[in-house]
Amino acid sequence: MYLAGLGLILSCIVHILSFLNLPFSLDVYRMSVLFLAIFMFIVLVPAVMVMKNLGKNVIKSRDIWKVVLRGCPTWLKYLPNLLFGYALVWFIIITGGNTGGNGSFSINDVKLFSAFIMLFYSGSLAILYSAIQTGGQARRCPNGHPVSPDAKFCGECGLGVINSKSPNNQ
Repeated sequence: MYLAGLGLILSCIVHILSFLNLPFSLDVYRMSVLFLAIFMFIVLVPAVMVMKNLGKNVIKSRDIWKVVLRGCPTWLKYLPNLLFGYALVWFIIITGGNTGGNGSFSINDVKLFSAFIMLFYSGSLAILYSAIQTGGQARRCPNGHPVSPDAKFCGECGLGVINSKSPNNQ
């Protein structure tokens, strides 16, 4: 989780610096984006594995994010969505609907890639934070049976599902 947070901060710094027209070589930006993209997979792979564990009892696929991010504060739940919209806007602005490039790396590419990298780091951060807060366990009834995210009662034993952070009631 801390690596995802660090990656998010570093990618934000690279993104902001790309707007400031500082006298950095384009190679510095290229190497920064490359480093952040490679480093991203170090946190993205575990986040996807944790996500699969947290969402393994989800019945409706539209509920997966609600279940996986249930341990996050509200702002962290919506940060990946906000950054997705931001990255999409940058994609539309920079490409102008034309995805064929001239083959050279430009400062606009830094802006675009760093926007998408921020998206992946924020998603990884939210998933891993939620896993820590919920104990990495799927939601269960007091008897330990897995239940769906919107269940009020267990389908196996009929007990009420209590929303607490104890390991038996996730």
